[in-house]
Amino acid sequence: MKRYRSISVGTAVAILALAASAAAATAATVPPAPVNDNYIDSLELNAPGTKLNSVDTLKDVRDTASASVQSNIFDPCGLATCPAGPAEITTCNGVSYGNTIWYDFYPQADGTVQIQTSGFDNVVSLYTFNPNTLLPTRLRCVPGSFSSDSLVAKVKKRLAYTIQIGGVNDAGGPLEFLFDYFVPPPPRLTATATITAETSNSGLMLLNLAVATVRGTHVEVNCGDRCRPESKNVGNFGSTTVDFPHLKGVTMPSGSKLQIRVSASGSIGTLIQYTFGTAGATKQVFCMEPGSRTPRTTCH
Repeated sequence: MKRYRSISVGTAVAILALAASAAAATAATVPPAPVNDNYIDSLELNAPGTKLNSVDTLKDVRDTASASVQSNIFDPCGLATCPAGPAEITTCNGVSYGNTIWYDFYPQADGTVQIQTSGFDNVVSLYTFNPNTLLPTRLRCVPGSFSSDSLVAKVKKRLAYTIQIGGVNDAGGPLEFLFDYFVPPPPRLTATATITAETSNSGLMLLNLAVATVRGTHVEVNCGDRCRPESKNVGNFGSTTVDFPHLKGVTMPSGSKLQIRVSASGSIGTLIQYTFGTAGATKQVFCMEPGSRTPRTTCH
């Protein structure tokens, strides 16, 4: 199995501490091999099952002068005998590179990553890898021809990714690594409600409620102890308006509330609330974070 070392995320910019040892402190001319020199020892930007930071820029500065290239990406592995594996890929569009280092990450949602490096000409490669076999598959690479290089790629949730960075023509030295993960905001559901009612001696008597929304949504109606809760799904075919005829004849006295929740998996939901008074009803519209029933004035 891969042995992971976690990045510590700060409140603004997460910075990986430079690896140092007592021997390195006295060896000014020959830096030690970076801790993420080998594929098995990739530094992870987040642990499996945890959220990858989509707010801050993750930053690492690492000296690659003593980094190596593996003829077997599974060796060293921390065991007496390592399994056989492929050699590192060290070419990208005809450009040769070496002195490689590695980073892993696990997106919790489909999104986009931007990987930026600077310090010397280098190649940035993005791979997926199988968490069971650990075998990587390269998706794309960017050959470096300037002092600052960037790779932008779409990534998918539930996949494991690894990043390989190597110096062009075996260049090495202090290398700055910047990583950004961008997640598009969840879709926001829209809905409109139409209430038909007439006045009665004890308040407003409902005649009908119609809710128009988008396909694939779940609509719930609740008016407290004045009626039984009811819910309907908006299908992928047919009308996108659902009616609630069982509300016919329900009287809503002053101060009573009627709530309409519209939700769908992974979407920002809508809560429409009517508060009834002697002269009619006051309407309020709230949002609900994906998977939540709590009304909010703002959602992300």
